[in-house]
Amino acid sequence: MDDNQRVTIDTYEKNAHLYIERTAATVANDLKEYFHTLLTNLPKDATILEIGSGAGRDANYIESLGYSALRTDVVEVFVNHQKKCGKHAELFNAIDGNLNKKFDVIIATASFLHFNRAQFEQAVENARNHLKTGGVLALELKNGTGEEYSEHKMGTRYFKYWTEEALVQFFTERNFTIKQTLQSGGGAWVHIVVTPK
Repeated sequence: MDDNQRVTIDTYEKNAHLYIERTAATVANDLKEYFHTLLTNLPKDATILEIGSGAGRDANYIESLGYSALRTDVVEVFVNHQKKCGKHAELFNAIDGNLNKKFDVIIATASFLHFNRAQFEQAVENARNHLKTGGVLALELKNGTGEEYSEHKMGTRYFKYWTEEALVQFFTERNFTIKQTLQSGGGAWVHIVVTPK
């Protein structure tokens, strides 16, 4: 495991309670619109994988709309937290984990932003391998350029920033079709929805 991953995961393991306390507990506004757009016309029995479920906020909302989502996280504290809340959750490393199943939709909200470019590429390819034919990958990332370690909210975590243009180029070069891009949070976040060709 690379240093940026080790540091970030360690911070989450030690300070997950701070993350839970300081993160909005319900889906609202732009994020709510994003999920509605993403799931429109998706049959209720569609298979959905969430990568980086954290405390379970987004999966709770997705399930409130009548869907089922497999909750996963690389942080054991979050997996255990969800189990204590009566939810099924699994440990999963997006970079090289294998769930031995394929999904119609893979959602990763504010989780792939902790990957450097090489890790991001590995995680995207791993997601491709977990998608059914015609399946979609939906990512939310921090909008911007560069990378840094930030102490914001809970302790040292690694972040890589992406612009909408950079994401479109990245996925186009790797033989994905761009289904949707949008920004939220006043431009703080960028979302991209893609499907492998």
